[in-house]
Amino acid sequence: MTNNTYMIRVLLEGIRPMMLDRYAGDNSTSLPVEEKVYLTADRLLMIPAINIYSLLCAENSKSVCRQFFGKQGKTIGLGIGSYTSIEPFDIPILEKGAPIAYTGINGKITIHTSVARVKGGIPNPKQRPLLSMPWELSFSVAYTENKYCTLENLRQAFAMGGTLGVGTFRPFFGRYHLSQFNVE
Repeated sequence: MTNNTYMIRVLLEGIRPMMLDRYAGDNSTSLPVEEKVYLTADRLLMIPAINIYSLLCAENSKSVCRQFFGKQGKTIGLGIGSYTSIEPFDIPILEKGAPIAYTGINGKITIHTSVARVKGGIPNPKQRPLLSMPWELSFSVAYTENKYCTLENLRQAFAMGGTLGVGTFRPFFGRYHLSQFNVE
């Protein structure tokens, strides 16, 4: 049995500002707020494809599969994780179709300060970069037919993901509208 592979063009258009908080690699390293953005080698704003996978099918945090697909969630998540490939891996963050160059904290990126409450109610002050509107993400997904996740499940996952959003401090930030899901 041969499984067909399809290329899908996806466009996510932001409907709320996106908060970024790049992980330093360990829990003891604290990055300056200016270093919490994701950048390409050319200093363009981007978000790693793995963050999109986390939104869609993570098993240890709020994800589309956990929140919206009920008992089928783990199975659909397996299908998404195993039978799709997002390109490019470093997804450029765009404004009106053009990559956004990082020029520091300015009008496009501001600093958001808030206090998170960690276990036991201990206050944890956080400063994170906040990307203002408009923003969009455009990328391709290679999808191979499989018994775990249909093409329609995948489209639904991207559409429902707009309720949760991308980045951090979701769903208050990073919400989007799925404006393109074109199967080629």
